[in-house]
Amino acid sequence: MSAENRSSEGQILDPVAVQDALVRALRDYAAVLEDHPELQPFRDEDPLTQTEAAIAASRLLDCAQIEFFELAMFDSLHTLKTQRGQSSL
Repeated sequence: MSAENRSSEGQILDPVAVQDALVRALRDYAAVLEDHPELQPFRDEDPLTQTEAAIAASRLLDCAQIEFFELAMFDSLHTLKTQRGQSSL
């Protein structure tokens, strides 16, 4: 028997509901970045720990079948577009 997963507020978490909320949040964040490319993924008042960010980023890349090398290539292309004034991802 596994232990119940709990939120930072102590609520019991449903893994499928968490997956659904994460997908919605990521899609919304990507859409907002189109008009606000400077928007950070979280505010200073409510930061993720380095461990939380690394775990989430690693799992996202793994599930999307994106290698770190491919991510670096994408990031360099995005940086070039941003420098040229094209904010679109």
